[in-house]
Amino acid sequence: MHLENYFETAQKNEEIFRNILRDLSTKEYLRPQGGIVPIDLNPEEELAEIYLKYSSPAIFNQFTILYFKIDERGRALIAFDDIGDIEKSSGGSGVELAYKINENKSVEFITDTMEWTFRR
Repeated sequence: MHLENYFETAQKNEEIFRNILRDLSTKEYLRPQGGIVPIDLNPEEELAEIYLKYSSPAIFNQFTILYFKIDERGRALIAFDDIGDIEKSSGGSGVELAYKINENKSVEFITDTMEWTFRR
C-alpha cells in the first residue's frame, strides 16, 4: 500500500471522515488491525493537524493513515498501516476498512476489504 494525499477529500467530506475517526477511536478493539490505532487519536483536532500527525512520510512504525476516499459504490474507504519503511513500502501491517455512509453522514462499519502484513 502507498501513502496518498487525501487531505482535499477529507475536507470535502469532513463530517464523514471525522465519524470514521470517532469509530476507530472508540471501537478500535472491534476493528481489524485496531490494535495499531493510537489511544490519543483525537477526531476533533483540526484536519490539518490530523493529516500532519498521521500521514507524514517521516513517521515509521507508527499509525499512518494511507488514504481516505469515497468509492464508486458510495462507501467511505480508509486505509491505515504501521509502516516499517514508507519509502520502500515494506514492513508493517495494515488494513483498508469500508464504511456505509448514511444520509445524515453518520457511518456504519461494513467490512475490511483487505489486510496486509509486510516482512523484510
